[in-house]
Amino acid sequence: FQSEEPFMVNKISLVSFYTEGAPFDSGNDLSAVADSIRKQCHDLFDYKIILSPAILERQDKWWKKVVHNQDYIDSHLRSQQRSSSINLPWININSLLWKPAILASLLAENSDIEEGSIIVYHDINAYRYPLYGANFSGMSAFFSNNMNSCSIAIVTDEVFPLFFDCKQEVLRKYLRSHAHTLCHRWAGCIAMKKNKHSREFCRDWYNLTVMDENRSQITKHDNYPGFIWHSQEQSTLSVLYYLWKYRLMKGRHFKTVFTHVYRQIPSGWSSKDQATHVLKSFQKHSEIFFIKSVVERLAIMLKGRHPSKNVDDMTREIPRILIDQLG
Repeated sequence: FQSEEPFMVNKISLVSFYTEGAPFDSGNDLSAVADSIRKQCHDLFDYKIILSPAILERQDKWWKKVVHNQDYIDSHLRSQQRSSSINLPWININSLLWKPAILASLLAENSDIEEGSIIVYHDINAYRYPLYGANFSGMSAFFSNNMNSCSIAIVTDEVFPLFFDCKQEVLRKYLRSHAHTLCHRWAGCIAMKKNKHSREFCRDWYNLTVMDENRSQITKHDNYPGFIWHSQEQSTLSVLYYLWKYRLMKGRHFKTVFTHVYRQIPSGWSSKDQATHVLKSFQKHSEIFFIKSVVERLAIMLKGRHPSKNVDDMTREIPRILIDQLG
């Protein structure tokens, strides 16, 4: 990698999001774990931006429609598709549309975060995933040491096909592919250096995700072999990753990190680690797989539908998050 910035990054911000349950929102009460993370990370990050629906709505009522959409919930409740392919807790918080919206707001040129700083988002539910505690302790050092040569660090927590957790409608529309040889990317942890490249990427991510048909778990292909469910903002992140990766001028802005242990951010990452994971992937697959792999990637390069050319920029309506009012 060649450095994208003429100076060393000297600030890093943690971003996360929690729900408080009734009467504040439609999620589970994770306020205790949020308090714990605030204390744990007190001296590790320059800013600790740990948000909830109530916190966001106190700053601007616009956030209410991003966190809760009753018509969207009702459409899933009426659906007759396979019940195991719909995750109602996700649907109740609008399929996590708030995630790319929050990051787009913080990456905006008028945000309180300095240009060139690193923003690290991580999911907060350490009740369900206890190893998240170790991630919060180690992420500041890890990403500070691994973001000098890139603008966006994407994490792969598991090597399984993208069609397992992304519906065929979205795959065929944007990647012109069934995604049998593409692997999903994890939206539970993502790091971005605040600059024009990450702004553009996050703008594209929000614009893909804000369209209900791209985010919704409703699909005509719920019985597609191997399909589990549509992972909403994670699915659109994965699709966008490939649309950028196979555009030569955009792909160079990425670093991909694989977790050695499921969803556990490693303490270090090198070119040797990258090569080891690529070799393991090669050893798993047949010659036919590699032929399909070339075909699918050529389809993305030649026919992929990039969102920046096909949708209006909806990030312009996202309000600024006032960090100094978070306490």
